[in-house]
Amino acid sequence: MIKEKLFWPSNYLFKVEYFKKGKLKGKRSNQTYANSYRDVLYEFLLKELCEKVHGHDWWNLALNDKDIICHKESNVSAFYTIIFKEGGKVLCEYEVEMEVIGCHNDIVDNPDTSPIRRIENC
Repeated sequence: MIKEKLFWPSNYLFKVEYFKKGKLKGKRSNQTYANSYRDVLYEFLLKELCEKVHGHDWWNLALNDKDIICHKESNVSAFYTIIFKEGGKVLCEYEVEMEVIGCHNDIVDNPDTSPIRRIENC
């Protein structure tokens, strides 16, 4: 579970769900603290998914920017597709859903503490 590898202190609690495209029954769910969706994606999730697909966590050698597709990103949720390839052949695709489910009370009145937009009424 991602929760052991936290940015601390972080401003937001994220719920992260992912599954292989076409295999909704295999959905995995985690929670982690971070400051932005990009932190969750690049510091935690890509490492975990790359290890599942390639057997190592060197996502930065296995993925290009064009393999990480952001479909939607707002102040409360984000949706991504991550495509793992080898030699131009698609090995698998993951659908990723992230949602901000909480934040630390000390940032409610300070919108400059996070790289993503402040969540109203945390």
